[in-house]
Amino acid sequence: DAAYWIAGFLHGSGLILIHDNELWQLVNQWVDEIQWDSFRDILPILRRTFSRFPKSEKEKMLALAKVKDIHNTTIQEDDFKIEANTIEKILPLLREILN
Repeated sequence: DAAYWIAGFLHGSGLILIHDNELWQLVNQWVDEIQWDSFRDILPILRRTFSRFPKSEKEKMLALAKVKDIHNTTIQEDDFKIEANTIEKILPLLREILN
């Protein structure tokens, strides 16, 4: 239900997440606390929701997700680079989703 609520709330734009730090932190904490089995169930809903955002919004969110404290943080080009060990951690999930 929460994933569908977020999908409806963010319908078409993620700008509110980018510009409202408290809301960003709340959603981020919720995602962090989801158990693996539940996460796998809601991932398609969240993926559809976020995939509809413009590329620029998705890039800003990716940069925000990499920063622990986003107060007074400016986003740099280097914020979009992903380290090899991080990629290795997410590849099994991506393979499962794409199969």
